[in-house]
Amino acid sequence: APALACSLPFPLARVYLGAVYPTDALAGMALGALLFCLGCLAGVPAASRLSAALTGLPPGARRNARLLAAAAFAFCLNALYRDGSMGGLSFGLWAGYALALERAETREADGAPARTSAHGAFARSLSVLVGLSVLALILVPLARVMPGAGHAHYGLFRFARFALAGLWAGYGVPRLFPSAGPRDTGR
Repeated sequence: APALACSLPFPLARVYLGAVYPTDALAGMALGALLFCLGCLAGVPAASRLSAALTGLPPGARRNARLLAAAAFAFCLNALYRDGSMGGLSFGLWAGYALALERAETREADGAPARTSAHGAFARSLSVLVGLSVLALILVPLARVMPGAGHAHYGLFRFARFALAGLWAGYGVPRLFPSAGPRDTGR
């Protein structure tokens, strides 16, 4: 529900500004929901199989296998979205997740206690706000600095920009702001 609430202002703002028709915004949201459902139905079992296959391998090998799977998924998304944004974002998110898993597995192997979060709703909201602000600082200035749509390598630069944003969201935010993550209830 919070992710859905955070994603609604973007299509509404684009309709308000006259950048897209309401039907285009609805179609985009429907496509996003479809991709989410496909990811849950196909991606989660595939990730479980990959995780089972990686059991017993050194942490570096598991990380590399996860990054390779992320790159393959990003390549498939780039076939659908040729501008590189979706592929870059998914690669960054999955790469960040792979790095976070490797860190958690290393901490667990070393016997370090798991982090718990006892912060209140205000601290969690502030962490999310700071995380989103840094995300905007990654996306907006880099869009101004990197070459535009007329450049021959526009898709590559756009992929890199969105991959960096995804890496921040997948690894940076949970690493720097553990209070934004799920609480460990001890169950």
